[in-house]
Amino acid sequence: MEGMQGDAEIATSLCYSAIMQELQDVKAEIIQIITHLERTYCRLQYLHPLNASEQQELFLAGEIENPTFTYTDVAQEDLSFPSLPGDDTITSLYEERMQWTEDHIRLFAARGDDEHFGARSLDVYPLTPINISPTAITEEKGTLLSTDHILSRFHAAMEETGLTAWSCDIKKDMSSRLMVEQHAKVVWIREGLMLSENDLNALIAHEIGVHVLRCAHGANQEEPLLHIGTKNGRIAEEGVATYIERSEGPERIFLRHHLVSFAQTHTFREVWEEAKAFCGEEEAWNMTVRIKRGFSDGASHGGFTRDALYAQEFLHIQTFVQNGGSIKDLLGAPIAPEEIDVLKREAHY
Repeated sequence: MEGMQGDAEIATSLCYSAIMQELQDVKAEIIQIITHLERTYCRLQYLHPLNASEQQELFLAGEIENPTFTYTDVAQEDLSFPSLPGDDTITSLYEERMQWTEDHIRLFAARGDDEHFGARSLDVYPLTPINISPTAITEEKGTLLSTDHILSRFHAAMEETGLTAWSCDIKKDMSSRLMVEQHAKVVWIREGLMLSENDLNALIAHEIGVHVLRCAHGANQEEPLLHIGTKNGRIAEEGVATYIERSEGPERIFLRHHLVSFAQTHTFREVWEEAKAFCGEEEAWNMTVRIKRGFSDGASHGGFTRDALYAQEFLHIQTFVQNGGSIKDLLGAPIAPEEIDVLKREAHY
């Protein structure tokens, strides 16, 4: 009798192990699909206009009222995810992440269709009001460091992390000053970028100290979802990075939020004129291109609302810390504050 009971327990244990392994295999497949789709279709450089430099020259010379942007073609493939069994919190986090990826692909597919792109951007990156008014961007005095120097400092900072799979390089035709491409494991620096020593140190902390390390640490977690981050974790990403960069908030993020809100009812030129009240002409152009990227006609209202996340999520993270939360809990993987306890309990984070 005891032998039969022991055999039954072994069989039950083996069955449970097989079910859990199957579940892990499905999760891993989902992460593999998301990684492929995001690496192929949801790269921010796809939103940078192909003719940005040409249009900038005409615009700043006063030869055109608003720019007209064109974009690279990206073929689309069918979206298909395997079914994930279960109805627990972790399953819900996977479902949210899959849906968010699908929403991103539809957003990027709408480039150049201004009405649809603007509406989908608001769905993916909701715009919410904040109570902080923008101030003029303070220009750093003293010597500005060259792009090559910036690259060498990023190389040195990356070497200190010991993450040999990651690299840093210079890239032309970027809307952002710097960009971390998570799935390619590379930090891109915009060609021609010049920074003060203070800004360089802040951005190394932002890009490597948060974006790169959250991704690298997440890849070491047992739960596959943490390898790429939860939906809310990816949304909170810039909040964590800007808080680490400056705990009172970098001044540029509040201006970006103001300009994204302003862009909802104004043209490219009107946004640019508004930006010029807070920064120089060249910086105003760069900020406006960031907000209007994905749009074709500069006369259209609306914008790419991702830049509003910086201020919105900074305030989210600041409140979390002020209420006793530890920023260290957010550096082990791309997760949001409200997910920490769930993932520690259910995913052994």
